[in-house]
Amino acid sequence: MLMVMVGGCAQSPETSKYPANLSGHVTISEKMRSPNVPVAVSAGQGWVFWIVQISVKNVSYSNPITDHSAGRSWFNDWRIVASTAGSNVPWQFEALSDCSPGSFNIASGQSSQLTMVFLVQSAVAPEDAQICYRGQEPSSYGKLTEVNTVGAYDWASKTAIAVTPAPTIETYLVHGTSVIDVFRYMQLKTIASWQGTSSKTMSFTATQIPCVLNYGWTATSAISSNVDVYAWNKYNETPPVFGSHDIWTIELDEAGKYTVQVDAVGAQW
Repeated sequence: MLMVMVGGCAQSPETSKYPANLSGHVTISEKMRSPNVPVAVSAGQGWVFWIVQISVKNVSYSNPITDHSAGRSWFNDWRIVASTAGSNVPWQFEALSDCSPGSFNIASGQSSQLTMVFLVQSAVAPEDAQICYRGQEPSSYGKLTEVNTVGAYDWASKTAIAVTPAPTIETYLVHGTSVIDVFRYMQLKTIASWQGTSSKTMSFTATQIPCVLNYGWTATSAISSNVDVYAWNKYNETPPVFGSHDIWTIELDEAGKYTVQVDAVGAQW
């Protein structure tokens, strides 16, 4: 993906008449899945993707508005133009080349709908920007309006997609490898968690090693309070429990499916 800030499109008064009538509806997304990238990638800190549905009418250009004008690639012809505070030079953001709107050839008097993607600074609002066509002289401009904001957008289906949350990383107590290093702490990804006040049996799959099961509890009864946790694999092998006081750990020595049993009396675990 490419973002270019160049000259060639200067903002014009809204009362001016242009050879093409342009307007655009903007969907703002923090992430984009494009044809060349199988996963949704972030626009980066301080940037967002604008998916712009552009209405185009060629009013008086003698040549068609096309995807290959004057031997140039189509994305060189389109810009998002926004005013810059304290400067007469506007920000300009070029269309992303890997999100092609497909072939188009809009002759004089004809209209069409195009969808393009721009990488834009997050500080820019659609109502403070314009869509600019600069494939022929003079350039044409049109207003933009924001339709909605999504977490991620899939270019192939032209729809918003669910955002996969980042994995939770927490500190886990792990049994050490020597007499001196009895316990150690590691930053591991949390793959499952449970809580309760009574006995319970759960199951989960350890996808990789090291994998540990940490647990602790607080008393809810003044008479009797205790929690015991057991884990076993498909071979009915039960790893030993290590720890003391308010945190205990079961270190699993191989990947695979495990069953976890919690025996709880008078405690919140």
